[in-house]
Amino acid sequence: MVHTGRPSRGCAVCKRRRIKVFLSFLQSRALLTPKTQCDEAEPECSYCIKTKQKCPGYVHQFDLAWRDQTTVAKKSVERRKNAIVKARIEEDATKLHKLVARNMSQDPCLSSMGLVSSSKLTLNLEEFPLSFYFAIYATPSSQTPFERRGLVGHIAPTFLRAKPDSTIRMSIMAVATCLFLAWMNRTPDSPFSRSYYLKALSAMKDQLSKPEACSNDEMLMGVLLLQLYEHGQEKSFFEGPPGGALALIKHRGLNGFKSDISQGLLFDVRGQLIEKAYRDSQPLRDDVYSWKNIAEDSDLPPGVRLDTICMDVANLNASVVRLMQDQGEKNSHQTGIFPLLVQAAEIESRLAAWSTSIPSFWRPIAVHGPNCISPGIQRAGLYQQYCDVYPSITASGIWNKYRLAKIRVQRSILSLLSQHEQTASNLAQQDLSQGRIQLEVDNICASIPYHLGDRTRPGRIGDKSIRYPHPPGISVPDIHYLRGLALGGFVLLNPLGAVLEMDLKLREGQREWIGGQLMRTFRVYNLLWETDEGSVLSKLYNHNVIGREIRPSHETRELREASERLQRIENITNQFKQSERLEQKSQRLLLLPLARI
Repeated sequence: MVHTGRPSRGCAVCKRRRIKVFLSFLQSRALLTPKTQCDEAEPECSYCIKTKQKCPGYVHQFDLAWRDQTTVAKKSVERRKNAIVKARIEEDATKLHKLVARNMSQDPCLSSMGLVSSSKLTLNLEEFPLSFYFAIYATPSSQTPFERRGLVGHIAPTFLRAKPDSTIRMSIMAVATCLFLAWMNRTPDSPFSRSYYLKALSAMKDQLSKPEACSNDEMLMGVLLLQLYEHGQEKSFFEGPPGGALALIKHRGLNGFKSDISQGLLFDVRGQLIEKAYRDSQPLRDDVYSWKNIAEDSDLPPGVRLDTICMDVANLNASVVRLMQDQGEKNSHQTGIFPLLVQAAEIESRLAAWSTSIPSFWRPIAVHGPNCISPGIQRAGLYQQYCDVYPSITASGIWNKYRLAKIRVQRSILSLLSQHEQTASNLAQQDLSQGRIQLEVDNICASIPYHLGDRTRPGRIGDKSIRYPHPPGISVPDIHYLRGLALGGFVLLNPLGAVLEMDLKLREGQREWIGGQLMRTFRVYNLLWETDEGSVLSKLYNHNVIGREIRPSHETRELREASERLQRIENITNQFKQSERLEQKSQRLLLLPLARI
């Protein structure tokens, strides 16, 4: 505790009026007249008696000894802290400036943005993260009407219209800076990126006090971006529910979602809720289910129309899980199977109709042979002798979502048929569903080379030495060298993890191969094996996402051993801190009698 000066032991009135305290008989009585003394008498002091006012009493001696800082000392400490934070931000910005200037000529991604690095120019550090973010992650021109959906497609125009210190602008800067620092091998959660995050929170707090601000698109977009930033800092394997966005949507009401931007944001939140419903095996809420009525399906891109079908897939999955757990009468159990089989068949037909509605230029192209698939890709990860090439990373992600929906429907059908009488037609239908599941899993495996190429370790965005599969006579587009490394592996995490999480009967060795590719993705993107909630690998084991029969490679075992050593060091550090806190507490208890003197 810091306190300047000797504390006064007088009552509250005397302390406020700065009345001198009668200390001892040794003090010169000539300097203190009775009118200016506080004798600290109980229950009232002499000054309060003479002035005929109620004495409020005295501060406890322990609280007086361990009092808070004075205003002067408190401001001094705050100035020191602010100076330290400012110095760290300036140091981080200076290092980033030098790092960017050094790598400008080496990194094709940064040089392709048209940024000029010169010691004679005063560079605005905001330009680098923004140029990187809009060139790689939020490029409006790279999204066709078939791909435009939700948050990403509207970030750039919204940023240009936003005020300099608005919530949406600071949120975009926080996410852009975090991603930029991560790819520059810097700590993403640095003072440089955190300063924008705190500014966004401050601006959001001011805007939330205005009812009209809670009903605009910028506020909802800012909440989703800040959620993305926080998700990146938490380093969790699965994304949490968009609670703040749901509160804004409920406050706003569906009548407030009439524009293309607002509907895109609503569909983006819906997609997150569908994934959460899959993981929890719970049906979607009725109010979320009603969102599909705000727009005509014919006017929506394929990804949004697929999500409308996936809502029914999630509800079917929850109903089947609930039926399997039902311990009621056998007749009621058998009665509930047939309606769910009819519902599954109807969803399957809708998924087939969605697939046939996609034009040929947006469909995957199967390639094979050394002219299209390099030997490096075959060594890194090629399940069969062919793989698929897509028009974009977004298209590949949507097709894998379609395959996961078909797998979940057929898995529900298998669960229902297993509870029914095992006739010849029943067994034939089970074989048919099993074959359809195997086909879709093979298609997901065939998409991995398009996302990862021949990479087995981290690399630089825009590195054209990476080999990707391509159709005969057609070279790999330049945009894929940028977006393939920046997004490809992250788009793969959900389908690979979902396939391994479901208890599927796959071809021998395929489950182990998929688990190895998931480990490869973690290794390529430097994703942490160790988090606050424990090892990511052990979490996948505990959830049966990766079979226990999988044998990690030598490099994977080294990573796990290093993580275990770090965990042991962290445990020792925590024990040391705990003992240090106990020692400080004991010292305070020893000083307690001194406070009463």
